Amino acid sequence: MVGEYANYSMFDVESNEALHTLLSGLPLFPYMKIAVTPLAPHPSSIR
Repeated sequence: MVGEYANYSMFDVESNEALHTLLSGLPLFPYMKIAVTPLAPHPSSIR
């Protein structure tokens, strides 16, 4: 949205716990509103 202070980020982590540890370690975490949307691997991915 225009005038909104926002960020979209993608994190490649091994588990939900790893993501929680990463996000909760951010300095502004107590003041952040975070929404997590899990992504599925692409069917043609070689990883």
